[in-house]
Amino acid sequence: MKKYLFLVIAAAAIAFAGCQKDKRKSAACEIVSFSVNDTLWNINGAEITRTFPTGTVATAFAPVITLSPGATVTPPSGEARDFFAGQGVAYTVTAEDGVTTTVYTARALVAIGTGSDMLSFAVNDTLWEINGAEITRVFPTETVATAFAPVITLSPGATVTPASGEARDLFTPGGVTYTVTSEDGLTTKTYTARAIIEAVAAGTTGNCAWAITGAANNYTLTISGNGNMGNYPISGPWYAYSESITSVVIQDGVTSIGDFAFFLYYPGLTGALTIPNSVTSIGTAAFSGCPGLTGTLTIGNSVTYIGGQAFLGCSGLTSVIIPNSVTSIGTAAFSGCSGLTSLTIGNSVTSFSVNVFAYCSGLTSVTNLNPVPQGIDNVFDGVPVSTITLNVPATAVGAYQGAEIWRDFGTIQAIP
Repeated sequence: MKKYLFLVIAAAAIAFAGCQKDKRKSAACEIVSFSVNDTLWNINGAEITRTFPTGTVATAFAPVITLSPGATVTPPSGEARDFFAGQGVAYTVTAEDGVTTTVYTARALVAIGTGSDMLSFAVNDTLWEINGAEITRVFPTETVATAFAPVITLSPGATVTPASGEARDLFTPGGVTYTVTSEDGLTTKTYTARAIIEAVAAGTTGNCAWAITGAANNYTLTISGNGNMGNYPISGPWYAYSESITSVVIQDGVTSIGDFAFFLYYPGLTGALTIPNSVTSIGTAAFSGCPGLTGTLTIGNSVTYIGGQAFLGCSGLTSVIIPNSVTSIGTAAFSGCSGLTSLTIGNSVTSFSVNVFAYCSGLTSVTNLNPVPQGIDNVFDGVPVSTITLNVPATAVGAYQGAEIWRDFGTIQAIP
């Protein structure tokens, strides 16, 4: 009996000791450290993070994890995972007691880029020169203009419009504008890319420069710079090439077009002409005798003066819009523009010199934006005004119907 009692007591003692041991098992379930390649990540509550530089390429990491004593973790320490995924990787830490758990989320963050630089610009593996906001490459004289699809590299995370690889005509006079936007969307930079054809001839004119480029019999004359062109007794220094010049480009920045600059460019200079907004005056006979100019003459909205005979005999022009900035037009400025069918006169022109629109026999429509009829003796000599529709401000219809010469127009009506 005593032996049996001793065994019962011994068994109870062992059971009690085991119970006491279980009660001593830890409930701690923390990640004490989390490192990749010996670099500790930041642990903030249940969030584990590390921020990588902009442009870092996502890859899997096998972190080394230390835990509370006796705790375990799933996934285990040393197992490779992709921490760059948006939701991160969840780690469940189970305490030594097997009951208590904590869930951590580990994320690899990539810094949002603030750069908006164009680092390289290449066509057919040839790098173009980037100088500030200007991107250029010079091509031989005989180069035929064609579209290019440049490969562009940028600050990490930045985007560009037009996109890299998109074909564009970089030979256009003003080039192609590229806008780079930083990854955070807060910063932009604008670049201009231009393919430049080596000049056949070049020089200076007043405060500007001129260059002739292109293939023989199809040259382009470009006037560039900031300031006034020179004035000439009869045509500019490029006159020797006039019969082969088929287009003239006047770049923004040029402030005046000189007297006789393109006088008698026949049979060269053809096509439409645009006077940029930087130009404030067009000199005497600047384009006189250029019947090859065709279509609409676009005059920049800073021009205040158009010189006498400036477009005399430009019979190929079909439409002229004189902007509101113009206050003075010289004698016979558009005389002999027989192909002209549509004319708009800005509201700042208060008077005309003689014969400004003489012998513009093709006119069918004139729009005059000035609410006060100007004196126009001899202005429309040789023009059958009785066949022309005159459009004027609605409040001025009566005034034009009673004004000399204007009242002779076939129809006088409010501007549609």
